Amino acid sequence: MSGDTMKVYIGGPLRIKKFRNLELYENIANIIDEIGFEPYIPHIETAEPDKKADEKQLYEDNILALHSSSFAIFDVTYPSHGVGMEIQYALLNKIPLVCIAKERGTISKMIKGSIQRDQLIQYSNIEELNIKLKRKISQQAHLTSVHKSGKFITIEGIDFTGKSTISQRMKRALRKQKQDVILVSDPPLIQPWQDLKQFFEIQEKITKPSEAILLLSARLDNYERVIKASLRRGHIVISDRYIDSWFAYQSYRLRTYFNNNIDDTLDFLMRVNDFLLQHSFLSLPDLTILIVDDPRETLKRAKFRNNISKYEKLETQENVQNIYLKIAEKFRLRFRVIDAKEKDIDAIFKEAYNLLENLFGVK
Repeated sequence: MSGDTMKVYIGGPLRIKKFRNLELYENIANIIDEIGFEPYIPHIETAEPDKKADEKQLYEDNILALHSSSFAIFDVTYPSHGVGMEIQYALLNKIPLVCIAKERGTISKMIKGSIQRDQLIQYSNIEELNIKLKRKISQQAHLTSVHKSGKFITIEGIDFTGKSTISQRMKRALRKQKQDVILVSDPPLIQPWQDLKQFFEIQEKITKPSEAILLLSARLDNYERVIKASLRRGHIVISDRYIDSWFAYQSYRLRTYFNNNIDDTLDFLMRVNDFLLQHSFLSLPDLTILIVDDPRETLKRAKFRNNISKYEKLETQENVQNIYLKIAEKFRLRFRVIDAKEKDIDAIFKEAYNLLENLFGVK
């Protein structure tokens, strides 16, 4: 299946045997597969009550799968706390959904009260359900294909320039304006990448090319599981670092493989990225805000950290910032540079937020 295949989440009671209907869910999955979309049934491998499962990991995996889905189908024939939570998550994050229930089932009044009339399909037999579901999924596929795309904003710069603080403040400010916003980072704070972060920031146990590819893999996974679905739903996605961070830091780290020629190293990484863009594995940001500062001043802020990253050395930071400026010059249409020297965080944030107002018309 292509990277743009619509994913459909199938939710229903799984842990309680008398409510569980695996045959139904697999039938729905077959319908979705026949239409050409990708079905996902959460934690089906732990459906039996006696199967052990890491509850926290199960929750995180399911929520990420739901978030990355273009559409969700929930079996509400019988009450289920887990299904109720999934439905509320879908509603809050504006994930299109439909609930299905067999006639004479016990549908929760809370669920009935939270969904629209056209979001409930009641059926008497599997043949009737198949017909109604195929129609509904086809309608949703059309709506998804014409849905207005969201905006993708990335915040870049060397370490300790206030990127994370600006990203958080931007998210809060946009949400006050009733905008749908999601904040991500690169590498992402999702598993397994969170556990592998030590290889990115502290250790040198793997080769530099391997680390660069590992970081690329993390970005691809984050884009597929989180970013792409959010953009399809028309959300604003703010990313604390993205492809340009990879270009800047890894071209400096990998330069010895290219006879210490930064331009050749950067060209190699950009060619890899261009191939992924051409095949829709990634997308470019609509706006990249690059914050530049004096590396000698920014590194003074590192003394408040317990674990210093291997990247947080003056020579590295100075060279990486120069590469960032080279990248910004190459991609002037999407880059805006903020000079943060001798400015406090409030002034930097105001300048960054003004860019959104001017470019996208947000208030």
